[in-house]
Amino acid sequence: MKEKVRLEGIQKKYISKKGETLALKEINLSVKENEFICIVGPSGCGKTTLLSIISGLIPPDIGKVYINDQEVTQIYPRVGYMLQEDYLFEWRTVYENVRLGLEIKGMLNGETRDKIMMLLENYGLADFTNHYPRELSGGMRQRVALARTLATDPEILLLDEPFSSLDYQTKLTLEEEMHNILKRQQKTVIQVTHDIAEAISMADRIIVLSKRPAVIKSTFDIDFQEDITPLQKRNIKKFQVYFNDIWKELDIHV
Repeated sequence: MKEKVRLEGIQKKYISKKGETLALKEINLSVKENEFICIVGPSGCGKTTLLSIISGLIPPDIGKVYINDQEVTQIYPRVGYMLQEDYLFEWRTVYENVRLGLEIKGMLNGETRDKIMMLLENYGLADFTNHYPRELSGGMRQRVALARTLATDPEILLLDEPFSSLDYQTKLTLEEEMHNILKRQQKTVIQVTHDIAEAISMADRIIVLSKRPAVIKSTFDIDFQEDITPLQKRNIKKFQVYFNDIWKELDIHV
């Protein structure tokens, strides 16, 4: 399978009044086209920083990022970045929020307007086109945020703990929906999460980062039947085996 993203020797440090803090150290990673990977690690180890570097939002101090064998030196135009918060504009309707990225990029036309309506239909939002975010549940707001991210047709989707603010039942439902949508659309996905079970249920591969300064501590290939859903995976014995193995690798102390 074709390589989509490659990280070579990525290092990043932050400078504050207290001095320098090395966040990421010698991160080397290759992501294949249409692969869904999850990155897990202790809180504060630099997971979100890594996503920002991949997107081109911030540069690494050392190392290089390649997408489609092109070095990333600025914000890469075909990357969709979905953050923990939905960041919907409360004064814009659902439709107006979803079309925002297309407006900014000057891509709003008859074809893309039709695509927006198709996305809203696919995500169960067609009846809420003219509603405002305050009228939606948390799960529906996240669906709007996903539709907005996918409206510009990104090649690569970066997800930063997209379910962390949801209640458990909504989280499981949205995991199922999002996994099916992204696999059907054959997107390359890099997701950061603190939830091991979420990572196992959604990912093809899990990358475990160490505590700061973060290095790649271990990698797990997640192998289930292709036709089973994220929720069904949670009920298979192999799921608990993966969970226990990944838990042992995490530098977490309570």
